[in-house]
Amino acid sequence: MRPVAFLAVFGSVVLNLTQAQTDLRYSGPITITRGSVYRGNWRSLDPARPAVTIKTAQPVVIENSNIQSRGHLIFTAYVKARLIPSTKTKSSRES
Repeated sequence: MRPVAFLAVFGSVVLNLTQAQTDLRYSGPITITRGSVYRGNWRSLDPARPAVTIKTAQPVVIENSNIQSRGHLIFTAYVKARLIPSTKTKSSRES
């Protein structure tokens, strides 16, 4: 499938946060290349690089995760990308 459009989410998103914010440890940005269920804490300090990049049109479920970025949170260039948050989502911009 060729990329022809994009989805971008900006700010900070928390998916089903179950532990205190002070206990969180973040990994660097992640690139997802196949559909599956993903869990983790990802952060990008580079405004030009999303915390999560999805390079597949397969369904991607992100659950029990924390995502922070100074730019886009989640980016995909696939028109039919299927990002499925598993629980309530709240978002806010990070300074």
